[in-house]
Amino acid sequence: MPIFLFAPLTILILSLLRFTVHIDSDGLFVSSLGMAAFDYDIDEITGASVRAVDPSKEFGGWGLRAKGRGNYAVATDAGPAAFVTFANGDRLTIGSAKADTIAGTLNTLTARTRSATVD
Repeated sequence: MPIFLFAPLTILILSLLRFTVHIDSDGLFVSSLGMAAFDYDIDEITGASVRAVDPSKEFGGWGLRAKGRGNYAVATDAGPAAFVTFANGDRLTIGSAKADTIAGTLNTLTARTRSATVD
């Protein structure tokens, strides 16, 4: 394959594996190339934990993946991942070196939301 075709194709593929995760008091927002991939309100999140994942074995590859209905992944590399569960039964695995921070932040925000609802 000529280099003038290979280089742009490689850049496109790598850009598709780049995701932005935004978490705030409103919820969890995951985007790729500026387009929304996942958007959940904070009151939809029931919890988050950290696990080790191997995207090729668990999800059949890298990128935005679905493994059955309601089981989604943002799989970029093998290693730590935030495993997020939702009230509707959905599950989202977010591969990231910052999986601890993602899970901790989501658990803190959901605890505050539940506490504010009860008071």
